Amino acid sequence: MIILLPRVIGDSIDLIRVLHIDDDPNQFEFIKFFLNQIDPVLDVHCVATPEDVIKEIDENEYDCFITDFQMPLMNGIQLARKVREKSNIPIILYTGQGSEEVAESAFNIGIDDYLRKEMDPSHYQVLAKRIRHVVEKKRTETLYQRVVEGISDGLCIVVNGKIVYANQVQADLFGFKNIEDILGVRAIDFVHPEDRVKAESRMKERAKGNISPPFYKYRIKQKNGEIREVEALANIIKYNGKKGFVVLTRDLTERLKLEEEKKKSEERFRHIIELAPDGIVTVSLNGIVTSANPAFLDITGYEKEEVIGKRFYQLGTLRKIDLRNNLRIFSQIIRGKIPPPVEFVFQYKDGTQGWGEAHLGFIDKNKEKELIAIVRDITERKWVEKEFKKHQEEEKQLAHKKHLDTSKEEKNLWSTHLNPGIGVELQDTLFLLKNNLLTLKKDPSKLEKIMDIMESSLDTANIQLKELFEEEQATKLQPCKIFDILENTLNEVHIPNKIIIKKKFSGKNLFYVDPTKLKKAIKDILNTSVKSLNKKGTININCETVKDTLLIEINDTSPVLTHEDQKALMSNGYIKKKSICYSIKECKKNIEEHKGSIFVNSTEEKGTTYTIVLPRDYRCDLVTNEDHFEIHGLVSQR
Repeated sequence: MIILLPRVIGDSIDLIRVLHIDDDPNQFEFIKFFLNQIDPVLDVHCVATPEDVIKEIDENEYDCFITDFQMPLMNGIQLARKVREKSNIPIILYTGQGSEEVAESAFNIGIDDYLRKEMDPSHYQVLAKRIRHVVEKKRTETLYQRVVEGISDGLCIVVNGKIVYANQVQADLFGFKNIEDILGVRAIDFVHPEDRVKAESRMKERAKGNISPPFYKYRIKQKNGEIREVEALANIIKYNGKKGFVVLTRDLTERLKLEEEKKKSEERFRHIIELAPDGIVTVSLNGIVTSANPAFLDITGYEKEEVIGKRFYQLGTLRKIDLRNNLRIFSQIIRGKIPPPVEFVFQYKDGTQGWGEAHLGFIDKNKEKELIAIVRDITERKWVEKEFKKHQEEEKQLAHKKHLDTSKEEKNLWSTHLNPGIGVELQDTLFLLKNNLLTLKKDPSKLEKIMDIMESSLDTANIQLKELFEEEQATKLQPCKIFDILENTLNEVHIPNKIIIKKKFSGKNLFYVDPTKLKKAIKDILNTSVKSLNKKGTININCETVKDTLLIEINDTSPVLTHEDQKALMSNGYIKKKSICYSIKECKKNIEEHKGSIFVNSTEEKGTTYTIVLPRDYRCDLVTNEDHFEIHGLVSQR
């Protein structure tokens, strides 16, 4: 006869896998049938020997283990002890021959429940409830354990002043590897001696139920003596029937270090702003000036109280006629459209006007977004630009006037000079001036350094312009001191500091040449050498006068020219290589008018050598020999 029992267990758990051992096989069918009828989530698997139990526990996962007490190979308590060594699975001792002594022994080794077998089938309802109870309890404890172990804060329970439970984070916070090392220890012993009175006082107030701050900060001393700053939250609980505290502890040490670093960083930033040579001003999104550094006040001439707290468009630094444009730019910035650097006219406190340049952006200040403007006084730069444009205009007018006065033949001569000889040099000089102006715009602090270069470039441009407009003249030979011509030419060529000049002069100093044209020829080569060296290297100048010839060699350590480059340079008078213009057209023309020759030779070992050979005019023999001398190994650092 089959007895149907009512289902009295809820469906809060999907499946409970139960491992059952009994030396009576008849119990297998009964327990499987009745337990599944009462609670369908119970899935019972039965075995007959302890070896089978150990094997099943090792190979499969179970939620509950039910064991008989009296069995041939070992009793239920002995088997439970072996199972407990391997697993924390809930264990129920289920026997018909138990006693109070058996029950006490069972609980002492960690068995979760004890139940006597009954003949009444309704007894299986009790067993099903007990299985549910121990499984749900274990699952709740496991979930709680995972939550406690998973939180990033330390957690401990304190009863009678001693730690009775703690998670691993709490043990780590106190400087211990194992939780067991801090259990049973007085919690107050971990508090820094200077903070213990305060900590004990607050805990007593909490114990009395008096209101106290939920969080409080104090210092703890770790096992190794290191001090950590912590924040604690304590609440009263009942633990095993006793009044205690559950304490959550958070390590603040790193956060406080970061806050201190942030504070120091802000202080350094503030110091930098105070010392910055550019004016720096911040404006709220409402248009109120919130800060201004000393440089801004120095630039404008206003006092701090005349600027801070004012609306930016009410400052005396901005002209009223620019109000509409300034408001338009500000509204664009508020909408997130940051403009490029802005140039504007501003007013000094004394009423005079100057030019400024502002770089605009956003910063976070006191957790609020503000506009920051870095302002630079560019009045002097604007003056330099104006003067340069004025000078350009004057040169342009001079060139135009000369052009109008020049005959057709002279125009053709000018064209010959300009393309690509002196005209190329003039173009390079003007290009250098333009680059210097761009550098000055980006960094006005380089004004003093750049001004010297610009003045030198302007002088060079003037000389080159004059050379453009000089009338073509026949070569006029006259007795000249060759070595002096070389020295004077060197003085007129701008040679960077890192280019070394080495000179060697020998033979008679006097030679019949056209000094102007020889000077142009030598300058043409020197300028080409300087450009090809790119501001660093060596130029060797060797001048030798022998019986029938004047020999001038100019050698530089620039990158080697290919055979094709050398051939093109000799043929056309100029080549362009890697943005460098090699030009000897003017030189070649002047040397040929002396009935002389010029040669170019470039090798990896010696660099590039330009050789000028002029025939001797024997009229020099009529000149006294007093000028004959020899100079060897002259070296100068230009």
